[in-house]
Amino acid sequence: YAYYGGAVYAYYGSTFTAVNSTFTHNSGVYGGGFYGWYVTTSFSHCNVWNNAPNDFYYIDDPTGQDGNISENPMYLDMSSPDSLEWDLHLGIGSALIDSGHAAISDPDGSDSDIGSFGGAGAEFFDLDRDGYPSWWQPGSYNGILYPADGWDCDDLDPAVNADNGC
Repeated sequence: YAYYGGAVYAYYGSTFTAVNSTFTHNSGVYGGGFYGWYVTTSFSHCNVWNNAPNDFYYIDDPTGQDGNISENPMYLDMSSPDSLEWDLHLGIGSALIDSGHAAISDPDGSDSDIGSFGGAGAEFFDLDRDGYPSWWQPGSYNGILYPADGWDCDDLDPAVNADNGC
């Protein structure tokens, strides 16, 4: 929770640019998503959704332009009160799948997803730093399809990895 801009606070004369980014479930007194006072902004293929009390304050809403959307990302799990324990993989039916910028591809060559596990380098994320990268595809980890790739099915717990528990 913030007073100005729950996700982003930009002030006079600054510039803010976002590509393939999500801004969801933030809150602030003014601009739950973004607060900008005389700033230059550029949003491309971003998703801004469910920020309280509003998504934008003093910034024009870019939804519907340059691939920007406002959709429920359908994250797999946001039930913990600790946001560090959330699973921000996209659910299978998410509108963010393959909706990213056309010049950016996912590791398998498909159109990039909007969000943390989309785009170049997604296959190298290792949140628990155990040496096993997190799976990056939408949906829950599939142990039948993914064990040969050495991906971590629980990248929040360093004791669980492709060699131990997945």
